Amino acid sequence: MRRMMGALLEGRPSEAEVLAEEVRRWFASHGSPELGDTHRAGGLLQAAREKVGLGTVVGLLRDSPLDTAGRPIAARALLALALAESGQIDEASGLIEERSVNGFGDLPDDGALPVAECAWSEAAALSGQERAASILYDRMLRYSDLHQQTAGWYLGATARYLGLLSDALGRYEDADDWFARAESEHTQVDSPTWLARGLLDWAESRQRRGQIDQARALATKALDAIGDLELNVSRSRAQRILQS
Repeated sequence: MRRMMGALLEGRPSEAEVLAEEVRRWFASHGSPELGDTHRAGGLLQAAREKVGLGTVVGLLRDSPLDTAGRPIAARALLALALAESGQIDEASGLIEERSVNGFGDLPDDGALPVAECAWSEAAALSGQERAASILYDRMLRYSDLHQQTAGWYLGATARYLGLLSDALGRYEDADDWFARAESEHTQVDSPTWLARGLLDWAESRQRRGQIDQARALATKALDAIGDLELNVSRSRAQRILQS
């Protein structure tokens, strides 16, 4: 699982897919096939996000094996994120509003919590759900010095999510500060995957604000981080900004 997560951090999603299958076999051989399926699915999902985008797995997430014990909390969050990333904003917003009724206070404090909080945060930001973004900003702020991680998942610096949520709330100076911090932290952990992703979040924020030169400069830095790695979705995002 550590090797799988390392491959994802370092921008080798195809290698992570192979390791995800090894993880499944290892758990099965030790009498935990359901847990193996869960961790395999998590690895494959993270790899798919880099190679082809989450929009391609919306159907799978509707009946996801990512959750156990009958609690589809993280799977619902990931479905909302996949919908938001693929432009299905109305459906994503419906899921977010459904969960935000209780202020996201019913998220179980278990191993899936980092996945759930990060996915809900990013989905809320992408969908422009300001009420949810405000609630989630306050939740994520307590982790501001941390990076989000759980079994087989590395989800990047919390600063990135605070940047996305600040941007969604129109707090652009705060967003710039958080995005800059995320860039520094992702550089420190030497993750081209997350460095590029955070830079592109920032570039798209600048682009929406009409700051085209700054957006292109950030997109260029992201492409430098990507190099020839199999980070297809991030490369496409960067190219769209540079061609705009």
